[in-house]
Amino acid sequence: MTRTELTLRTAAIALAVISPIICIWSQGLMFSYSQYWSTPMQPLFITANAITAYYFFDLEKWKMPAFMLLLLTAFSVESYSTLHNVLAVAFFITSLVVLAKSNHFKWIVYAYLASLGMLWYNMMIAETLAITVLALYHGLVLYKIKRIQKQKQIQI
Repeated sequence: MTRTELTLRTAAIALAVISPIICIWSQGLMFSYSQYWSTPMQPLFITANAITAYYFFDLEKWKMPAFMLLLLTAFSVESYSTLHNVLAVAFFITSLVVLAKSNHFKWIVYAYLASLGMLWYNMMIAETLAITVLALYHGLVLYKIKRIQKQKQIQI
């Protein structure tokens, strides 16, 4: 992985994490992340989801969550609320399946499931935590790849 690829992937992960936080900060805490579609945060919501989906499509095991994320972004919560909500749930479930099948950072599944515990309080907080856990997982995988590449360079 080149330095540029690493930088772009890191930026995509960072954008995924800070987007819900920016939405909360600028528009207040809403019921769910999708509710920001009908606010001035719509471009941020769309951009963050599109970049994240693009990032996921590049990873073989993450193609289904990528597809769900892209579709939920395409169908607004305002015009297609049921379809959008089904796709959002499908995104989080398919992400959980990929995490559970992963051979790396098994503990992250428990952190991801713990975010569900916040659903009773506020879905937006639960989604923000789940997104943060997903970003943490991908950040740790990137770090591991970079460390392995650095080790290989030293051995050569």
